[in-house]
Amino acid sequence: MKTYDIWASLWNFELSPSQKAVKIGDFEIIEKERQNFSNDFWGKVVNIGLPESDTRLLLTLAHLYTAQQSRDFPPYIIKTKLEFEDAFDFSRADKKIKSFILALRLYKEGDVIGRFLAGTPSEEKYSQSLFFDTNNFQGIENKYTLDSVSKFKDFLEKFGEVDNLIDSVPLDRFSLAYSHYQSPVEKLIDLVIVLESLFNKSPSDVKFKIALRAAHLLGNSDHGDIHSIYKEIKSIYELRNSIVHGHKLKEEEIANVKEANRVLNPIIRTILLKSINLRQSGKLDLFENDDESEIDNILLNTQLLDKKWPKRS
Repeated sequence: MKTYDIWASLWNFELSPSQKAVKIGDFEIIEKERQNFSNDFWGKVVNIGLPESDTRLLLTLAHLYTAQQSRDFPPYIIKTKLEFEDAFDFSRADKKIKSFILALRLYKEGDVIGRFLAGTPSEEKYSQSLFFDTNNFQGIENKYTLDSVSKFKDFLEKFGEVDNLIDSVPLDRFSLAYSHYQSPVEKLIDLVIVLESLFNKSPSDVKFKIALRAAHLLGNSDHGDIHSIYKEIKSIYELRNSIVHGHKLKEEEIANVKEANRVLNPIIRTILLKSINLRQSGKLDLFENDDESEIDNILLNTQLLDKKWPKRS
């Protein structure tokens, strides 16, 4: 077995002012000042040299040179460890980082961007130098602040099953939406796919079923009452459908898409957390259950339709 340090970048993220580094399970989040990093890295590379056999590391260092020139270093990095029997497994390392970033996004609002950077043998000194990312993520509006590490640790214990669901369509699309911070249309499409994958199991009455089931899962909450949530989701779904079926948005209509994302993103987060809770309780697995009758029997704890509900459309 060989132990590797796994590195990732964090953009649009900050710890509380009193913290420079925190440890959460087997993850470390570390603030790294750019100038200190620059001096530290080049000193180590010159003095230690590089192993000829590690092609991935050499490619990584080529990107690092670009980052050094532009000074685009992430304000925070994530470090963790993994053991491998044979060769380094990129997919395992990437999945572990994605799971941690997903947990941050589910925990609270904020457009945190993070991505796997490199895996380096833990015993190699130069492995501690790979704090870089050639992307300088600009244009992200909603900064993420992790102001309570203890509460986040409690959250991780409660929603530990995120690791098992990381590849599911709902969570994958929720994560993908964050990578589309510069494309509100793509983000909207991703968020609506989350709803479709959880609440629609057949091709008929899609808009109606998604809005109704989502509204009942949320109940009367901070997002509004059941009826207002139903109408909101139905309206957003209609907007998404008009786009994917060829409607070319005018410049002024982009504002409507951005507003839809602003409303839908926290709704989706709550829906995903409630769905994970239902799965963990054994009551209902929206991630895998395709039985619409069972879904409705559990979610619709009032009449499916009554005189207060709008007509199916």
